[in-house]
Amino acid sequence: MSICIGSSPCHNGRRDAGVTLIELAISIMLGSAILYATVMLYSPLVGRWSNAASFQRTRLAVSSPLDGIGQEIRRAKAVYADPAQCYLACLVNRTTGNRVLFYLSGTTLYRKSEAPGTAVACSGGTTFATGLEPSQVQSSQIRDLVTVKLGAKGPDVPVYALLGSFFPVPEERVDLVYEGFECATLVPKSWTLAGSTIAYWQVTQSANAIGRYYLRQTIPSWYPGGETATAEIPLRLARVSGAHVDFSYRTNGTMDAGELLTVTYFDGNAWNEVFRADFRQLITTFRKVTIDLSGFPPSDAARLSFNGTLISSSDHWIIDEITISGN
Repeated sequence: MSICIGSSPCHNGRRDAGVTLIELAISIMLGSAILYATVMLYSPLVGRWSNAASFQRTRLAVSSPLDGIGQEIRRAKAVYADPAQCYLACLVNRTTGNRVLFYLSGTTLYRKSEAPGTAVACSGGTTFATGLEPSQVQSSQIRDLVTVKLGAKGPDVPVYALLGSFFPVPEERVDLVYEGFECATLVPKSWTLAGSTIAYWQVTQSANAIGRYYLRQTIPSWYPGGETATAEIPLRLARVSGAHVDFSYRTNGTMDAGELLTVTYFDGNAWNEVFRADFRQLITTFRKVTIDLSGFPPSDAARLSFNGTLISSSDHWIIDEITISGN
């Protein structure tokens, strides 16, 4: 192939089927323009594809652990999600009875399973999710409904957050309410503690059995007379033909005259006393009590109240392992 300059004839008095420098320059310019236009056309699409892939990776990093927490909650006998505690959620496994904690440390979410009888501590466990955004990790609870929020940052997308709302598995006639205080708190938004700064109920860790938590009533040492405090929980019993209450109680100190523990039940119309402990002795081991509520009409307005009266600051009523079950 030869390159002819201008209109000069090539070999043998004719032009070869070649390419002139001007034609070559024009071809390069046209090719560059087409390539530039193609790049400009597809660059936004490539960016969007990249963002979409990053978004999906971030979404999976959030949704997978959220689904895992939801599965644990659905198997739970009791669920605690209390912002005042160190954990995101604390569950009591329905089958094993183990306490399962989910807690955030930095950007890592940990899961820890432990048998009852150990103090609640947000340390140890196994990595459950990484790369989370701490400001987006939240949980809340209204009765049995537990809402968990997780969020993460992707390299090419802003923070992605996802909410999940879960219920423990409802089992008709079994454990309509369970409260063992395992997670060092009351089930949020369920209990109402009424009294005053003088007499009150609070969740306390046992001094003799570290890791065991219970509901304990106390009064200050300077108070001279008797005072009553109540711990009340709503019940939804319309869907069962009857129910019974199991709970355990003991004392700390020898009870004096006028110090008593009663349990009252609101059947939708009136309050009824269903249990009374009134004696002058020290009870060092838990006594189990069963109360049959089948004689009352089923009602979703039902409420159960534990009422403690104390006179001496050295005496305390202690309640644990409360279960309300359908017949």
